[in-house]
Amino acid sequence: EVIRIEYRPLRDTNPIVIQTSQAARVTPAPPVAERIRKDSQTMSTPPQPPPPSTKPSHAN
Repeated sequence: EVIRIEYRPLRDTNPIVIQTSQAARVTPAPPVAERIRKDSQTMSTPPQPPPPSTKPSHAN
């Protein structure tokens, strides 16, 4: 019976409610997203300027 129910909701709009529940759980955790963004910018900032500015011809 569980398999039949899972197949039916996939086509219906029931699965949308499940996704909304998961998204709401991640919404209350904004500190994690901000930390990842800062880490990504800091790591992508230093290594980008040196390589292209040092040997732009070699990269080609």
